[in-house]
This record gives sequence, structure tokens and C-alpha cells, in this order.
Amino acid sequence: MFRKSGFDDSDAATLAKVAAMYQNVSDTAISAEDAAASIVSQIRAFGKNADFATTIIDVYNEVANNFSTGTNDIANAMEIAGA
Repeated sequence: MFRKSGFDDSDAATLAKVAAMYQNVSDTAISAEDAAASIVSQIRAFGKNADFATTIIDVYNEVANNFSTGTNDIANAMEIAGA
């Protein structure tokens, strides 16, 4: 998914690790494809590079831990807002 989105091999490998991390910290089940799509969406929406991916999942996790919402709900809302 990351290579299809235009990232080079190095960035794609980094993003794949971050997507796997996101699957682990997510409070609900999330597929690898959904994790990747969410990360790519936010990188594009904020005009950032692959290094921003860890920040994305850190923020999702922080909000989900402090408010009565899940990481999937946050990811879906951010994808809509980013569009």
C-alpha cells in the first residue's frame, strides 16, 4: 500500500513498521490495510513526510486513552476531515 502511494522503499518499510505498531496499540481490531490507509491519509492531509507516521498513531492512542472514543473512530473521523 505504501509503495502504491508513492513512498520509496525505505519510507515504505518504515511506514509498514508504524502500521504494525498501530495495529498493536489500537483498542479495536484493525486490519493492516486500514492501518496503512489511515496513516497515508493523514500524511497527505497534513502535507508531511513518512517521519510523521509515528506522531499520527501516538496522537490517536493519546486521545483514545483520555476520551471515550476508540482509535478506529478517531482514524475514521480524521480521514473524513482530511479529505
